[in-house]
Amino acid sequence: MVYILFIDYMKNMKYRLLQSAFINFYARGFDKAGINEILSEAGVYKKTMYHYFESKDDLGVAYIRAQAVVYLKMMRKITFRHDDFSAFWQSWNRNFRRMVQTDGYFGCPFANFNNQTLGRSQKFSAEISHIMQLWINSLTSGISRMKSGGSLLSKKIAESLAERLLVLIEGVIQMYMIQRNPKYLKILEEEGLRIAEFYFQPSL
Repeated sequence: MVYILFIDYMKNMKYRLLQSAFINFYARGFDKAGINEILSEAGVYKKTMYHYFESKDDLGVAYIRAQAVVYLKMMRKITFRHDDFSAFWQSWNRNFRRMVQTDGYFGCPFANFNNQTLGRSQKFSAEISHIMQLWINSLTSGISRMKSGGSLLSKKIAESLAERLLVLIEGVIQMYMIQRNPKYLKILEEEGLRIAEFYFQPSL
């Protein structure tokens, strides 16, 4: 019984550590967020951190994986709620607008982390690349079961559409973060529908 309680306690410390890293790495950036601050906010000693993570870099990888879980869960929840692409895209955009217009939104966590760690570690770039592919795969899976005008897309074409939507999303996020102009959010919804209309043509 004591051993089980100890294991639960250790798991709770790991959770607090990840939660603190999640907040600090996203809001302040990987380099500016100090390990001592993360540990202090988590209420965890440095030697305990090394029990779970060998370095700040390892904690960074765990952070970006945690972000991926959040984003992929949201994507899957919305994509598999709709059988029609237009309904899905409008629903996704409503959720996206609510998210980006909050004070706690600092841009795409994956693009931010990639830019902050560019050229520093192959581990980071490989992880980000893997997450982007998971995002494309998840979106492809959802789109391939959707209809638009009665048409269904093959997996290959659905993947191509998913890639273009991801490019559009990332581009709009950058423009919105630079200017904070809501017009880019409107462009995102309109252009996404326009791109999808092309892909759902019966001739494709």
